[in-house]
Amino acid sequence: APPIPPSSSLTRLEAVQRSLQEKGFSQEAAEQISKSRRQSSRAVYNSKWRIFSDWCAGRSLDPFQVSVQQLADFFMYLFNEKDLNPRTIKGYRSAISSTISASGSRHEFSDSPEIGALLRSFQLERPPQRKILPQWNLSLVLNCLLKAPFEPIQSATLKDWTYKTIFLVALATGRRRSELHALCFDSDHFKQNQDQSSLKLYPDIGFLGKSQALDAVAQPIRLNAFSLVGSEDPDKRLCPVRALLHYRKLTTRDSIRKGRRKLFISFKPSFQKEIARGTLSSWIAKMVRLAYETEGSSPGALELCKIKAHEVRA
Repeated sequence: APPIPPSSSLTRLEAVQRSLQEKGFSQEAAEQISKSRRQSSRAVYNSKWRIFSDWCAGRSLDPFQVSVQQLADFFMYLFNEKDLNPRTIKGYRSAISSTISASGSRHEFSDSPEIGALLRSFQLERPPQRKILPQWNLSLVLNCLLKAPFEPIQSATLKDWTYKTIFLVALATGRRRSELHALCFDSDHFKQNQDQSSLKLYPDIGFLGKSQALDAVAQPIRLNAFSLVGSEDPDKRLCPVRALLHYRKLTTRDSIRKGRRKLFISFKPSFQKEIARGTLSSWIAKMVRLAYETEGSSPGALELCKIKAHEVRA
């Protein structure tokens, strides 16, 4: 077999930058132009391009010179062997097309009627299935938050109160984990009314939401306290404003916060960096699992549930 072309070992970002430099752009300009997409989009596209490059390398193909027929074989590989859904495969087409276009190489599959027909056949054979409600029981989780180890408030540990707070805030706001992760602790980003009836939470000034325009300013998250229930009503213990105010009180001391700017921080004393967005997702999923374990649900109930943090938003 002929040697594998060196371009197959390049990451998507490296391939785009190299092609721009070959067109006469300086290295600095090429690096900046290659950042025209959001960081999250670049990460997704790079991952898809790597899988495509590895597939091409295994067949001694140059990923920048694939034919329509070879690309159809790659999509068949994703559909049959990887068992991917049609929407994900369309994402691969976008990643491959944008990379080859940026490199200046000629390609014909973007508007290929055969590729379009192939993707439509995938959708007919494997239509999308929409889940209206999560499989886990929301009432069971909320009932768990009314009792130990989360209540009474004075006896809850930072770990337990962190789980409770992030779950209630995610449920009350319906925001993505990236938006909750961008919230800041300082008083300029955490504002409350004098009567503590509401809170305004502001994201970090450099945060850009998933569907947010590049020139838009992120709007604050407003939370209202449970003012229509009596002080002795158990539902008062599910108030997200109450949970946040106590959480902020628990994490105010320098010995705990250790200079971290984000509103939500790790409850592990040994972890002194800012948490990742995935940590918030894991906390929400662990809260649901903990509720099932605490409430003594039937054996195997959790195994039937695929708990995802995004389901709280749904």
